[in-house]
Amino acid sequence: MSCRHEFPKLFLNMRHGERLGYAVYLLDHLLEENKDKCLLTHVIYDIACVLKLHLKKKNTFWKYKDFKFGIPVFHSYGHRGGCQVKNSIRRLDTFGLMDGELMERLWSYLRSFSKITKEMTPAHRTDLLSDALMHFGSKKMSGIGKYLVFLHHKATETLESCEMEIKLICSKLDVKITDDVLDSWKVEEDNAVNNRDKSSQIAEIPDWKQTYYQKLRSFHKESSLALMSEKVSDAALHQRKAKRMESTLKSLEKKHKIPERWTNSTEEFKLQQLKFLKEKSKETASTLYSRCSERLMLLVLKKRYADGSAIATRLSKQINKVCSEIKNLLVSYNSINSELSPAFKAISYIEVLNVKSPIYDDTSLISNVICPSVPCTIVKSLIQYHIRKQRAIEEVALVEQEMKETREYWENQLQKLVDYLEVQASEGIAFLLKGKINFVECFLNDLIKCFSSVTTKIVPTDVQNSQISFDNDDSFNHEESGTKDNFDDVEQFTDSTISGTDSEPGSDSELDFDLYM
Repeated sequence: MSCRHEFPKLFLNMRHGERLGYAVYLLDHLLEENKDKCLLTHVIYDIACVLKLHLKKKNTFWKYKDFKFGIPVFHSYGHRGGCQVKNSIRRLDTFGLMDGELMERLWSYLRSFSKITKEMTPAHRTDLLSDALMHFGSKKMSGIGKYLVFLHHKATETLESCEMEIKLICSKLDVKITDDVLDSWKVEEDNAVNNRDKSSQIAEIPDWKQTYYQKLRSFHKESSLALMSEKVSDAALHQRKAKRMESTLKSLEKKHKIPERWTNSTEEFKLQQLKFLKEKSKETASTLYSRCSERLMLLVLKKRYADGSAIATRLSKQINKVCSEIKNLLVSYNSINSELSPAFKAISYIEVLNVKSPIYDDTSLISNVICPSVPCTIVKSLIQYHIRKQRAIEEVALVEQEMKETREYWENQLQKLVDYLEVQASEGIAFLLKGKINFVECFLNDLIKCFSSVTTKIVPTDVQNSQISFDNDDSFNHEESGTKDNFDDVEQFTDSTISGTDSEPGSDSELDFDLYM
């Protein structure tokens, strides 16, 4: 578990593979740790959607009513479109511009220790990884000033870029598009997802006519396969399946008083077939869109790594696997639509890879009722830029608040050290305190110098005053009145405070300056 600025927060030894139980344990740990702090906790997890369903199933979701769950930016492309809309941190408020891949970057740092630790005893392994994580945290703290300035510049550049793109697109339209219109489109998209989820839950229990048609379709398929099978064993297998299907069909015919089994020429059969094929076509197009989006995400990730590296090779295998799935889905899509309409023109592989292709228009969540003259693809682009603009505004406000709190925190530490030095009788401790005071003064001056280059442009009060804590895999504490220190005297000024975490009141600790001096 790591915080927003990549400080290691909590690590566990896992005896099994990844399980939801570990995530629930971390949630309970955060709940206990922050129970006396009025914080809104943001949890970023690769399968946050599954975690939420698990908590609801166990009737424990109410415990985490102040938690906001989200999926990292790059991982979200592997989820369904509706899941992306509801859970991607790019679409959720107060997450800012963080990508949620902080743990992946931390794993990259720790990966170099794997060859060493696999030959160690458990105790030595724990010591080495603890030292490595403390070193990683100290490096992050030493560069916190430049990092916050970088985040601020990145957020302002993103904000300006999104505003320019929105203006450029809107200048080519015949209608006036305002922020209110863009907000209404986003709300319409969110509502469409919720309505789709409700309708899909209802559709999970099909009417008996559709069930009868699907059983009949399967029966005909198994019967055909039994006749076409060259091997006796395969033919016997399909015959057994066809026999079971026929038994099910007879039960349905008896229950619903069907006088005669439907045939291809039966009107009700044609009606249910049309309904089935349309639904199957829409479902296949949605899956195709998801896989093509995932392919684009993997291609972007692959560009970050050198050709031939282990990660690039693994990503290449993933890309090939996704491309194979796309080809199989495309064959199925063409087959379904050819059966639906003989005049259907087969879609090519190149065309289906383009996520802006007209074949995905039916998967759009926007009905364009507000501005019918605006093409669906333009609406999607405007919504994406508008959402990114909102996240950029939040990021600017968050970073400016973090700058203020970071400076106040170190000013408080400096004052505590000075106060303790005045009453300290021991020459040895006084010498150490003077060295620490000198270090903190230099560090504080560097922070002030870094932050002075940032000019406040946008600070919405509703975002700036929010109390936020990110976690997952990624967590970060953000308090209204500045970073709260939990120690009463200088002896609690330990490695944990230097690495960005608070020491517990009354904990046994000693002065240690090795991390920076």
